[in-house]
Amino acid sequence: MNMLAPSEAAAAHELTLPEWIEIDGKHRRLTKSEVIRLIGNSVPKRMATLLAQANRVTALDRAAVIAAE
Repeated sequence: MNMLAPSEAAAAHELTLPEWIEIDGKHRRLTKSEVIRLIGNSVPKRMATLLAQANRVTALDRAAVIAAE
């Protein structure tokens, strides 16, 4: 992650990050380390979708096994 610019890392995670944030009524830019931390704590949309699909199939398989018993 350190080798990527914040915009490149955000694009890899399919994120659009705001340039400005509001804290206590004051607007300021996000620092590079804040942006990288936010990106690093995110889950890419494709990964979340794949995990949800895998869990759904597993749940359906379990339901079929329970119904057959």
